[in-house]
Amino acid sequence: MNVSGFTRLPIGERDAPSATQIPGAVRKWLARQIGSFHPVLDDAGHALGEAVTNVVQHTTSDAVRVSYTLTSPFAIYIEVYDQGGKGGRPRLGTANLDAEEGRGLYIIDALSDGDWGCRRIPGSEGHVVWFSIDVSPDHSDEQSDVDGSLVAVSSP
Repeated sequence: MNVSGFTRLPIGERDAPSATQIPGAVRKWLARQIGSFHPVLDDAGHALGEAVTNVVQHTTSDAVRVSYTLTSPFAIYIEVYDQGGKGGRPRLGTANLDAEEGRGLYIIDALSDGDWGCRRIPGSEGHVVWFSIDVSPDHSDEQSDVDGSLVAVSSP
């Protein structure tokens, strides 16, 4: 089962309200693509919103491009493309407890059980942040801790 799709949305002025609406617009696009009751939608939509927010906040990209592939009835692979130009390669940062920023990649790491990464787009300053989310019943017995180690989760 491989169902795929992609979209490209212009960012516009970063100070404009439309720039802050892009993560929500991309989450709605994903819901229309895979269905609003799809089992991966909540986690995938949240991780996707974080990745797109990073493009808006940490690059000079004039658009964000997103692609996805449903790899099973319970799993999705998503790529978020940027054009680079500010801040370098996406990486896990540090955030104070009071900080309102700095947790996006940690959220992606947690939701994807550590199955994410970043690669450079050849011939450009851009990057692709990718992640996989699997919510299949046989996968839900384990969860990744932020450092990538697995932690057993008891079933109710």
